[in-house]
Amino acid sequence: MKSCELICKNGTHDPIPLPDGEVVVLGRSPLTKIKDAKCSRNQVQLIADWKKQEVDVKQLGNHSGHIDQTKIEKGSSMKLKPGSTLYILNEDYPHEVQFQFHDIKPKRLSGIKILDKDKPESPVKPKIEFKFFTKKTPTANEWKQHDKLYVYSSKDIEGRSKIAGFDIDGTIITTASGKVFPTHSGDWKLHYPEIPKKIKELYASGYKIVLFTNQMGVARGKVKIEDLKEKFTNIVERLKVPIQVLVATGAGMYRKPCTGMWDFLKTEGNDGVEIKLRESFYVGDAAGRPDKWNPGRKKDFSCSDRLFAINIGVLFHTPEEFFLNKPIAKFSLPSFDPRNLSEEDPLTTPPGGKITSKSQEVIVLTGFPASGKTFFAKKYLVPKGYVHVNRDTLGTWQKCVSLCKKSLQGGKSVVVDNTNPNKESRERYVSCARDADVPVRCFVLSTTIDQAKHNERFREATDKSHKAINDLIMNSFKSKLVFPDKDEGFSEILKVNFVPKFENPDHFRLYRQFLMDK
Repeated sequence: MKSCELICKNGTHDPIPLPDGEVVVLGRSPLTKIKDAKCSRNQVQLIADWKKQEVDVKQLGNHSGHIDQTKIEKGSSMKLKPGSTLYILNEDYPHEVQFQFHDIKPKRLSGIKILDKDKPESPVKPKIEFKFFTKKTPTANEWKQHDKLYVYSSKDIEGRSKIAGFDIDGTIITTASGKVFPTHSGDWKLHYPEIPKKIKELYASGYKIVLFTNQMGVARGKVKIEDLKEKFTNIVERLKVPIQVLVATGAGMYRKPCTGMWDFLKTEGNDGVEIKLRESFYVGDAAGRPDKWNPGRKKDFSCSDRLFAINIGVLFHTPEEFFLNKPIAKFSLPSFDPRNLSEEDPLTTPPGGKITSKSQEVIVLTGFPASGKTFFAKKYLVPKGYVHVNRDTLGTWQKCVSLCKKSLQGGKSVVVDNTNPNKESRERYVSCARDADVPVRCFVLSTTIDQAKHNERFREATDKSHKAINDLIMNSFKSKLVFPDKDEGFSEILKVNFVPKFENPDHFRLYRQFLMDK
């Protein structure tokens, strides 16, 4: 039997059948579970060609979609083929097309639940695939280091297309002492007695077992990597099946919820076997559950495990849901969702605000560290002749004031790219403008503290030369922030939005992932 289905790579809705040669129009609807108002109800038109094994995708909505890295303009069409990804809105809501030629129902695996309990689980019809690769199965248990990533591979580990991923602390194990943090490398026990049996069932059903863990204590000098190696080796031996362990020992791309560990698994750690996201899943305890999500239980310390699964595009389960068959608990995602940003968002609020002036002026920026002030100044103001005054470059506010005065005396306009959280810090530049008899405006970056922290994490992941800004500095700015008022001497106060612009599509894709764990 032949069939064609559109599969949601995030697993948020059931597969959508695409009949041969028939028009299917999709968009914001209960069928796709898309609620974003930017997505039209008639967003894309799909026509499947079963013989050619491709789908003609026509863009109908005003906000463009993508196939892989290529934007689909309104009114234009592109071909979607197996292996490519259709993003229905901007680079969100990823889907893939699957052509099937067999009607073989796989055995359902005990312990895995679908999100919608009222709908039966859709059978997965496997494709017949032939792959050739050089097998790298280790002949003995081994540890290898890749920068800040340590990888353990059991003897007889092999690449598989289905991945059963697990966090370690709070998921596979808990402390034997009963304390929140282990007192030594041997202070652990299996979290639930059901775990060994479940792991063996998964392995026997064709899953590769992979453990992913953040261990920032190594970078902070609180934990020795040799102690962790011994601990994790003992855990694997206790579970008695071949297992791979990936350990992120510092900040950057490898640390969950960033996908560096998963990307390593795909490209270097799975013997060349392609991973099927729809048939893989991830289990972790950092799930964003609130206080008393279960009687007597405290709120989760973060949401990094759930966000890791979302970033990858696999189903997520908590340990209680997966090992104990407990009902799905309430949870909250971070207040800042990078998936909602678009390159088509307005630069100012209200839209159409005047950015530059033909007359000489001073513009004072106000906003969190990492709020996008320097990017905004260099992209929109410096090319128009504004002198860039920045304390990170000059060192002190006194030097900033000096350069501002000198530039104004030379007939130049000035943009002051500092945080300027209060009236006192802004008055220095208002005074410069007053003395030079030129107007002064204040641009307030609308970036919230959560988005600023996201921006900072992005810079840490993509720029090794970047000096990290810690949360203490972010929180300090928030405590000092006094929003500007026209009474300070400003002719205008304009709200500027952070609109992402990236020449590197990989950076854009990374930015739209969840990078903060809380």
